Amino acid sequence: MTLMRDIGDFAKFKQRGYGSGYVYEFENRGSRVIRERVQRYKTRAEIRLEIALWKPIDKEMTYEEILKGLTWNELATVRNNVRLKGISHLGKDELGKAISIYMPQSINDLVTVFNEEQRDYLNDIITNKGLITELKSSEHKMLFWRDRALVFSGTVNGEKALYIPEEIIECISDSINNEDTRERIRKNQKWINTVNSLLSYFGIISKVELIKMMQKYTDFKKEEEATLLEVLKENASYSDNFKFLGSSLLHIRLKNISGIRGLARDYIRLEHKPLSEEAINNAFKDEHYTTRDEVKEFILFLLEEYDYSYSEAVYEILDFIYAIKNLIDIGEIVNYLSHVLEWKSSEHYVRIIEMLSYLQQNVELWHLKGYSIKEYNSLRNNF
Repeated sequence: MTLMRDIGDFAKFKQRGYGSGYVYEFENRGSRVIRERVQRYKTRAEIRLEIALWKPIDKEMTYEEILKGLTWNELATVRNNVRLKGISHLGKDELGKAISIYMPQSINDLVTVFNEEQRDYLNDIITNKGLITELKSSEHKMLFWRDRALVFSGTVNGEKALYIPEEIIECISDSINNEDTRERIRKNQKWINTVNSLLSYFGIISKVELIKMMQKYTDFKKEEEATLLEVLKENASYSDNFKFLGSSLLHIRLKNISGIRGLARDYIRLEHKPLSEEAINNAFKDEHYTTRDEVKEFILFLLEEYDYSYSEAVYEILDFIYAIKNLIDIGEIVNYLSHVLEWKSSEHYVRIIEMLSYLQQNVELWHLKGYSIKEYNSLRNNF
C-alpha cells in the first residue's frame, strides 16, 4: 500500500492551483483513455526490453560474438560510453569487432570512475567464474553494464543470467583490484556520499556551489573538478539518487524545481545550513528521519491501526516528507489520504494532522537551504 504514488503529479496539480478534488477527478475519470494508452505503450516497451535483455547466450561465445549480437544502436551506445572515437562510420559487425579490440586495453580507465557498489558487483560475478544466475540488479543497472560492454544479461540453458566474457574477466579483475584503483574508488565513494547528503539537505546545487561545498566538507581539491564531475555523471547513470539539469545537480525526488528555486530567491540572505560530519554521513539514509521518536510513533500508528508492514509505513512517511519538501501543503496530503483511507475515528484524523504538522515543522526544506521551519524561525532575529 503506497498512498503518495506519484509526488510529481501531485506537485504539478498543486503548482497549477488545482485543489485535491481536481486531482482525483483527473485520476478517476478524465484520464481513463490516457491511462489505457500509456499502459499499452508501457507493455510494448516492457516486451521490447525483455527481448533485448534476455537473448540466449552460449558460454562458448567469444567477446566479439556477444557484441555482434547487439544491434547497431546498442553498439553505438557502448562506443559513446567508452569514449571510442573515429569509428562512427562502421557497420554493425565492424563496430562490434572494434569495441572487442579496444575494451581490454581501456577497462582500467573506465573503472576509475566507478563506486564501491559497482566494484563489488563486478567482483561477485568474477568470483563465480563470470556467470551468476541469482539476479539482484534492476533492469536499469543491467542496461548500464551492457551499455559499457562489461556485463551482459541473457539466458544460459534457459535460465536468466549475468555474464562476463572470458576474454575480459582477467582485465576487469586486475583493474578493479589493484591498489591504486581501489583507493580511487574509495575516494569516488566518499565524494558520492557527500553529494547525496548535500542534495538531501539542499535539493538543488549549482556546480559552482558544489565545488565550494566539496572543498569545505571533504579533502577535495579544486584541480579535481573535472574528475569529480565525470564520477558524478557516471554514478547518475547508474544510481537513482540524483541527476544533472544544466549547470546544477538535483535530488532525484525534487519535482517542483521552479517553485523551489523561486522561494529560495526570497531567502537570498540565508546561507546554506552548515553541516556536521555526522549530518554528512547520515542525511541520505532513511534513519535520518525514522529514528526520531515522533516518527517512530507515526510508524507504530500505521502498523497498529491501518495494517501497514514496517517497510510500507517507512516508505509512506518518506513520501510525505518528500511531498513537504516539494512545497505540498499538509492539507493537500490529508485530502489525498481521505480518498484512500477510511478513517476509523475522528481522533485518527486529528492524529494524522498532528503527525504531518510535526514533519512540516521539522523536515529540512530545500527552499530554506537545508533548514527546517523550526530552525529557520529561531534564526529570523538575526536577519
